[in-house]
Amino acid sequence: RTRAQNVIPVTVAQVLAAQQNGDNLIWDEIELHQVSILGIVRSVNENPTRLEYFIDDLTARPLEVRQFVDADENAPEDKTDIARENQYVQVFGTIRDFQGKRSINAFKILQVADANTITTHLLEVIHAHLALKKAKIAGQYINNINMCSLFGYANSQRVHNVIRACSEDQGMSVHTITDNLRGIPQKAIRDAIEFLSAEGHIYSTVDDEHYRSTDSV
Repeated sequence: RTRAQNVIPVTVAQVLAAQQNGDNLIWDEIELHQVSILGIVRSVNENPTRLEYFIDDLTARPLEVRQFVDADENAPEDKTDIARENQYVQVFGTIRDFQGKRSINAFKILQVADANTITTHLLEVIHAHLALKKAKIAGQYINNINMCSLFGYANSQRVHNVIRACSEDQGMSVHTITDNLRGIPQKAIRDAIEFLSAEGHIYSTVDDEHYRSTDSV
């Protein structure tokens, strides 16, 4: 068993089903630390030091998510940026278990405006599960390098979806791509662009900072 250092896409059901082992939570023989979930905001409670959400992804009961606003630079400063009830959000954070009650301490919450993000998250969850199961069957030991490569495919798919949506002749700039995918580090985005370009899915236009999909709508 190993501790996954990357953000692992999961469902609420997987968070609740993870087994307690001392101070650790184990799912499919992987020690979960940082995860991402995507679902609908069922309720919001605003406190002076934190925001409390209940997020429902329809796989289990809604899960409590806390975001501390006093020490979190990613927390919304403007109240208009706070996610509201019935909005879709993607949450990045760490799982907490206190007296048998599971929750997530969020370090980033993104409001979801594109329905493709929902589909992509579900594909990432499935891909992660199948890849980990395949590796376990093969008797491989999942290390940090394997985990990085595991989600390279998912990042590439998300980058491709964003570029594909652009119909401008000059394509989309790397800066705009990064703004649209704030949950992915810029280096991972550039690695995905390099992979997609090498595979013939995208091509550079006016310079090396602008790309267009070969099948743009």
